[in-house]
Amino acid sequence: MFAMVFLIAVFSVSASAKLWDRTSFRRTLQDLQLPSILVNLGVFAVPAGEWLFALLLLPNKTRMAGLAGLGVMLLIFSCAAWRASRLRQQISCNCFGNLVPETFGWHTAVKIVLLGIAVAYAIGRPMASVHLWEMPLLELAAAGLISFALLLMYALWLVMKEKQV
Repeated sequence: MFAMVFLIAVFSVSASAKLWDRTSFRRTLQDLQLPSILVNLGVFAVPAGEWLFALLLLPNKTRMAGLAGLGVMLLIFSCAAWRASRLRQQISCNCFGNLVPETFGWHTAVKIVLLGIAVAYAIGRPMASVHLWEMPLLELAAAGLISFALLLMYALWLVMKEKQV
């Protein structure tokens, strides 16, 4: 269950941050030298997809579709990271919108792999008959708080890393 709550937290924070600062996210897509039609589509489609697939994890009947969608999103993010490495430029990642200073690099690949592991784990251990909201409240709250604590620690690490440069 923790993997599911963690994925919901990560992708909903990511989607919200991208929607909050669409200008910054648009700049990232432009810096990746994508065609303007993909930039215009991506500014809304990427965060909408993140929100949609995170929400699909809630009901048991749509959970596998949500996990598959998140897997596709991770493939798209992998393509973006690959593209940034091919351009050999410092491109702002905007993985979590403009909440934290972050450029594409090795840590982007590590983040994608870790999220991929969480998706694969959730697929391999399906909670087919259990709704998340039917889980014990204390367990659900703990998973949510730990998920947001991990996100906060990651953000703080990025800020501290940025200040050292």
